[in-house]
Amino acid sequence: MSNHRRDHPELIAGPNPLLEALAPFLPVKDLPAALRREPLAKVDWRSLPPGQRESLLVLSDDHYWPISPHVHVAAEIQLMLRSGLVQRNPMSPEEQRRINMLALADSVAKVQLQSLRRRAGGSILAAITGLGKSTLVERVLSVLAPQQVVVHGERQDCGWSVLTQVTYLIVNAPSNATRKGLFAAIIGALDALLGTNYAADLKRQKNLDEAMVLVAKVLSFHRVGLLAIDENQPSTLAENVWGDEFIQYFLGLMNLGIPVLLMGNPLAFSELDASAQLLRRFVTHGWHVFVPARKGADSWWSNQFLPGVTRFSLCEGVPSIDEIQEATSGVDGGVPGIFVALWKEGQKIALRRAGEAARLTVKDLKAAASSPNVAKLLEIARAVSTGNASSRFNDIPQQPTTPNQGGIGGAMATKPEEAGEALSRISRQLKQQGSRQQKKREQDMAARKNLSEDDLRRGADALARFAGEQADQGELEV
Repeated sequence: MSNHRRDHPELIAGPNPLLEALAPFLPVKDLPAALRREPLAKVDWRSLPPGQRESLLVLSDDHYWPISPHVHVAAEIQLMLRSGLVQRNPMSPEEQRRINMLALADSVAKVQLQSLRRRAGGSILAAITGLGKSTLVERVLSVLAPQQVVVHGERQDCGWSVLTQVTYLIVNAPSNATRKGLFAAIIGALDALLGTNYAADLKRQKNLDEAMVLVAKVLSFHRVGLLAIDENQPSTLAENVWGDEFIQYFLGLMNLGIPVLLMGNPLAFSELDASAQLLRRFVTHGWHVFVPARKGADSWWSNQFLPGVTRFSLCEGVPSIDEIQEATSGVDGGVPGIFVALWKEGQKIALRRAGEAARLTVKDLKAAASSPNVAKLLEIARAVSTGNASSRFNDIPQQPTTPNQGGIGGAMATKPEEAGEALSRISRQLKQQGSRQQKKREQDMAARKNLSEDDLRRGADALARFAGEQADQGELEV
């Protein structure tokens, strides 16, 4: 087998310029080394006096050390990305015809899924803040596709004179959680990346029907390899008046061959989790849930995370892993992002002491917990440790989202004496869920009162058709 086919095993079925734009395929065993990033390895920080090293602490944002559950998610993202491009091989005459048909469609009524269908996979990555979901996805995609934008010259065998390929696109869910807001967020991210002005085209669309087709066409024309929607919150999905329509639209994009990864708070996906049909499509590549490490129970924390993250050090001496764990246990809440903040603050204290060398001590780590830079984060840690029993934060679940999971990828056993408390928590959460659903219904009714019956019918029909939920779809003449 040629080296080219080893690098891109899918090419054994024939050439595909979209795949060739990606980095070589990484077997699972090679992913950890590929994902690691240690910015201090190339910096001669020891040549600086301790007091001048403090400005280098910002490099910790670039430090990345994967743990085993992250590797599993990375492997699934790789499959999502590559399989989606295999399905849309531009050298296929059928694919060229499909793209031309999509180009002719100016409304959902003309998006004929029977002819345009290229089913792609979906995935969910759910976690509260601080567990590293966004950092993981950004790091994985930057490794799998080092060039986010690839310009292809004329290829008659592909049917284009020039093509600007976008290997992946990460979009933050809109704070303006409307359908127009969603379309504007996607187009805005693409314009920011490419320097284009599709936003002007979006504004010229007469209605939502035309707008949703424009966004789908632009993503398809640029052969977006994977669309990641980050920062999903209950207010943008589960409790959003238009949350169901958002999910339908993502499903429609998947039906056009564009893989969709949804990332965000576990509470954002409660409605999606209640639909078997939608759930099946969005777990093609897994419903991944990250939860904080439990004290003394999750080996990834002490065996992988702590040794990896503490490699970022601007001090000549640091405590042992056991000492670090003992000093921070019960303080960081098992949340990686909060530990990183403590670790940086502890180094800052050590670097500010006078001397020719810096030595980070256990005392420094304990002092870091009292710093105003960390104090508010520790409120989050305490809420996490207590299951958010006081409801201090409305975006932290009051019980583990997945009962059979402990800290990231770990198993969690329920002790008999905890059963009563667990049932009470479940009862409270069911009542809260009922209240949220009632609130959503009331908001839904209020919002829809401002729309005409024609607007409601047109929007519902268009989204249902786009998501492939209407059986009667004829062929588009070309």
